[in-house]
Amino acid sequence: MPSPERLSAFIDGWSAGVLELVFREGGALDKMVGDSLVALFGPPFYERTVQETVAGMMRAALAIRSFSREFFRRPEHRELQAQPFFKDLGVAIGLNHCPMHVGLVGPTRALTAMGGGMTDTLRLVDTARQDEILVTPVVKEHAEKIQPGLWKFHGPDAVARKFRREPLTFYRLAL
Repeated sequence: MPSPERLSAFIDGWSAGVLELVFREGGALDKMVGDSLVALFGPPFYERTVQETVAGMMRAALAIRSFSREFFRRPEHRELQAQPFFKDLGVAIGLNHCPMHVGLVGPTRALTAMGGGMTDTLRLVDTARQDEILVTPVVKEHAEKIQPGLWKFHGPDAVARKFRREPLTFYRLAL
């Protein structure tokens, strides 16, 4: 098994590349938790229209998936590639556009987003399989409006929500 330092270096390299893609598309880092990264598009600056925000999210998601595939195959990661867990390594992406509370929260007064929409987004991430991008109906709707015919989706599908009776409807990006 690789050392914690080696795994940390791998995650640091991956997250630096992902953040560059997020920032390029107008996103902001919300938090990193272990090997997961939560990015916000819109908050805290709100400089773009909903359509521009969704387009940036979609471009970032595709770029992150592509970058991750390339990063994981790099020769400098050969010793990790030999590990049993590595064959299942990939990204799971969930995209949602929703109201949320964004502010300085908790004992460290860290900028973060909270609300049911964030819970739904994380549920999409938990549901996504390796290298899959799942989107809510509102993201699908805006993506199809701004670039008709470009985006292909499978679905709808649904998954149980935490703390709600009605299931969370989602679509799989087919690109």
